[in-house]
Amino acid sequence: MRGEEFMEMVKESGVKIIAMKPLAAGSINPREAMEYLFSLRNISSVAVGIASIEEAKETFSAAIAALSR
Repeated sequence: MRGEEFMEMVKESGVKIIAMKPLAAGSINPREAMEYLFSLRNISSVAVGIASIEEAKETFSAAIAALSR
């Protein structure tokens, strides 16, 4: 099953998802990750790892901006 097919099946089921490691240890831009995650209806929570105050500010600012849209 491809990723798109899986997400469609989940969307239709109404099951809620917890997104874990959405930034891939810094490989994915926080703004882009949060905008994508919060565009998905079934994401109920996002679990991120934070290693510094700077990372926390960047990640939480991105999440707040994405949720404000």
